[in-house]
Amino acid sequence: MDKKSTAIIIGVLAILTWFLLMDLGMAPNLFKRKRAGYVIGNITQVQNTGQQRRNTDLYWLDARIESSLSYYDSLVTLDDSQLSFELTDGTQITLDENTLVILEPPESHERNLKLVLIRGDVRVKGTSVAVVAHPEASNLVALVEVKREPVVEPKKEVAIIRSKPKPIVVASREPEAEPEELEPAAIPKVEARLDEVKVKKHVGPWWAWVGLGFNYSYYSQTISSFSDSAYQSFRGPSIFVRLGRYFLNGFGFDFSFKDSPGGVSSSTDIAVSDGEYHWRAVSLEGLKQFEFGPKTVFGMPTFFAARAGLQHHFMPFIAAQSSGEAQIRQNTLTLASLGFDWMLGQSRKLHYEVQGRYQYPISAGASGSNKFSVTPSFVFDGSVGAVYKLTETTRLGAFWYGQWHNYSFKYYDTNEGVENLGSQVLFYSNAELRLGIYF
Repeated sequence: MDKKSTAIIIGVLAILTWFLLMDLGMAPNLFKRKRAGYVIGNITQVQNTGQQRRNTDLYWLDARIESSLSYYDSLVTLDDSQLSFELTDGTQITLDENTLVILEPPESHERNLKLVLIRGDVRVKGTSVAVVAHPEASNLVALVEVKREPVVEPKKEVAIIRSKPKPIVVASREPEAEPEELEPAAIPKVEARLDEVKVKKHVGPWWAWVGLGFNYSYYSQTISSFSDSAYQSFRGPSIFVRLGRYFLNGFGFDFSFKDSPGGVSSSTDIAVSDGEYHWRAVSLEGLKQFEFGPKTVFGMPTFFAARAGLQHHFMPFIAAQSSGEAQIRQNTLTLASLGFDWMLGQSRKLHYEVQGRYQYPISAGASGSNKFSVTPSFVFDGSVGAVYKLTETTRLGAFWYGQWHNYSFKYYDTNEGVENLGSQVLFYSNAELRLGIYF
C-alpha cells in the first residue's frame, strides 16, 4: 500500500473515531444543536400492541419497556392496547387504544414537551406537557379526549380542547380553596373534527443515495506458467448509487451500483497493454428487520436488519498471452449474497452504520467466446460510516467500503488456444462522501 493510500485510510478512520467520541461526549461536538436527538424519557408500560417510530427511521417497531424516546419520535397504539411513558422530569403520559402522537420540542421554556395528538385519547400526570392537535391530521373524524389527572399542587389544572385546528390549551388558575380531587364528571370530553387534511410525513419510505470518493485497489495473480504478479493503484473518482425502501411489515429492498476505477502497469517480468480498468458491481437484495442484540450500546439505540440477494460484477482479469505479454479483459461474476445492516444511534442527529455481506459465486463468464470459471476461497464486502442528519429528509455520510475476492480460476482463451489455471486476489477500498434523501 502506497503512502497516499495509507494517509487516506488513516484520515477516514480518524474522522469516524472523532464522530464517535463527539457522540459519547468525549470530544467537542461541532454539530451539537439544542434538543436534537437527546433522550427525553423512556417507555414504562406496554399493554398488547404499541409501536414506536424513531425520528430518523422509515419503519415502525414494537415498543419495548425501557426504550428511550427522543424529540420527533412517534408512538401508536392499536385496538385494546395501552402505552405509558415517563419524561425525565417525572411527568407520566398514557396513550389509550387507537392513539397516535408525535413528540416535539416545546415552544416555551415552561414546558418540556409538545405532544402532537393526531388521534385518540391521552392522559397526562404532570404540568410540563403542552398537548396540541396536529394541524395536518389524517382524513379521520377522531374523538380527541385529553384527561389531565389531578396533581396535588398549589394549582389545579383543567384541559380545555377547542375545535379544529385550534391547539389544546392548558389553563391554570389559583384555587379559591384547598385543592380537591377532580370528579370523573369534571374531565372534559370534546369531539374535534380533523377531516379533509393530510398527514405531514417527516421521513418517507423511499431512500436514494449518491456518493463520490477515491479508490485503492490491489490485484495479484498466480499462474504456473508465468511469473506471479501483484499490482496496486489509487484512482478516482469512485461512484456509488443506491435506491430502496422499507414496507410496513418490516420487509424491504435495496438496489445499488458501484464503479471503482483501478489500473495495472508493466513490470520487468511482464508487459501489460492498456492496464486501466473499472470494477463495476450491481446488487439487488431483500431486507428484513429483526430485534437482535442489545437494545442500546453506549446509551444509543440499535437497529438490525438481514439482507439477502444477488450481486453481479464486471471485473478485471489479467489474461496472459503466449508471447509473455498480458491484457486486461473484463469477466463477469454473479454471486449470491447474505449479510446484515447494523445501525447505532439512529434516533440522533449523528448515527453510525455497519454493513457486511458474504458472497458465493453461482456463475461466471468471459468476454467473447472465452471461458471462465472460479472456485471460491473467500468473497466478502462491507462498509462502515457515520451519517449526519442535515434536514428531516436529507443525510450526509462519510463511508469506507471494501470488496475482497479470493478464488482459484480456470480461463480458456479461444484466440490463443491456451488454458490457464491459477488463483487471484482482488481487493479494493473506497473512502467517499455520500448524500442521501428520504421521500
